[in-house]
Amino acid sequence: MIYLINALDISKLRNAEYIQFGRDFLKIIFLNNKATLKVAAEYDSYDVIISAIETLFKIDQGSDLTPIIEALDRRRDNAVMGIFKNIDSYTLHFTPAQIDAANVLTNYLKIYGTATAIAASSLPSETTTVKNMVADVTTKANLVAAVTTLGLTPWFNELKAANDALEVKYIERTQELGGANPNTIKDKRNEANTIYYALRDMLQGQALVDKGVTPVFAKTINELNALIEQYNTLLNSRAADNTTPPNQP
Repeated sequence: MIYLINALDISKLRNAEYIQFGRDFLKIIFLNNKATLKVAAEYDSYDVIISAIETLFKIDQGSDLTPIIEALDRRRDNAVMGIFKNIDSYTLHFTPAQIDAANVLTNYLKIYGTATAIAASSLPSETTTVKNMVADVTTKANLVAAVTTLGLTPWFNELKAANDALEVKYIERTQELGGANPNTIKDKRNEANTIYYALRDMLQGQALVDKGVTPVFAKTINELNALIEQYNTLLNSRAADNTTPPNQP
């Protein structure tokens, strides 16, 4: 008899995923009857906090700054992809100087992972990565020389411009969100984490006490575990895509 609900690091879910998981988790319990499962109070508390996060998320997504940020993010990602592809093409160049410069930059950029991994990272994470990258290729002699040799200065200028503009707009939106409601999504999520685990543990506890007398407990936990595994698969896939060497700054 299954009494345990599988583990899921909900803190790693992105906001939209976090809300959807909460809604799906609640729906499974609702369909199996929260009263029968003896978790009505915990269910209601989790429902309230997920609704609050959903409201904040809608404010965030409804900001006039969001489409601007999305456009700047695409611009920045295009610059990252363009730089990586240009460097890769020069590793096959017919001139030794070009090949050497391309290899210098290729070896350096390995600390950040692939272009796809950089583009797929969170907005703040990518901002930091690009800042470090641009700082290095404009100050370290061997990297400056390699960039100059390959004629990539305009590409890095474009990357810096897009990154700087996005950072400004991202901060503006963060301030706007904070001004719209004193409770930020991060604060609400921390609160919701505690409530989620309380609901999960109560359901497990009631199932253990029931000892299989009421089939709905096993049914509910099986369904919740199936849901959780979907999200674990998502997180594992993302972790594999974003794997970078341990010395990444």
